[in-house]
Amino acid sequence: MVRYVRFQIPQQDPPTVHGSVAQVTWEISGNLETDSGIQTAKAQEVTVLTAPDIKPGRSLAALTEEATFQRCTLALVLVNDVIGAGGYLEGELRARMESTDQAREIRMELHSSESAGDRKAEAVREMVSLESGVQLTSAEPYVWAFSLPVPERTLPSVKGRHTTVSWVLRAVVDTNEAPEPYQVEREVQVFTST
Repeated sequence: MVRYVRFQIPQQDPPTVHGSVAQVTWEISGNLETDSGIQTAKAQEVTVLTAPDIKPGRSLAALTEEATFQRCTLALVLVNDVIGAGGYLEGELRARMESTDQAREIRMELHSSESAGDRKAEAVREMVSLESGVQLTSAEPYVWAFSLPVPERTLPSVKGRHTTVSWVLRAVVDTNEAPEPYQVEREVQVFTST
């Protein structure tokens, strides 16, 4: 005799996560007891994937982050801020300088942050250099297109009561004149479903 059972995981429950700090595991177990009193138990770990939380019809302004500093203004313009594992975060970094400055490096970074209880871990997962050793002037605005890979085997975005995994795309303009690099960032959602 074969019986099929269907389970629905509550939408607010977290997906499977195997991070350095965050750990969420799902298991299906079954017990069978025959009329003669014989008991059999079986358990199997399963992977719960995440679905994208896409909001269609968003404007360019809704996908733009801007940061203004004394010597420059940076804008991060994304094609989309919801991406599947193994996909690419794409867009443009725009800069308008108030004065001339020498850029050591202009780069994009993808950061992950995990927390579970009082434990936390952060890491730069991907980085791509857009340009280095360039003089930036106030004469013209600058635009750098980028395509940053999201790791194929990675953690999905999770916001639970006890477990959180978040992703931030950060643009960095490191110059000779500023004591700290200019940065603009945006939280992005990474999902694991196909």
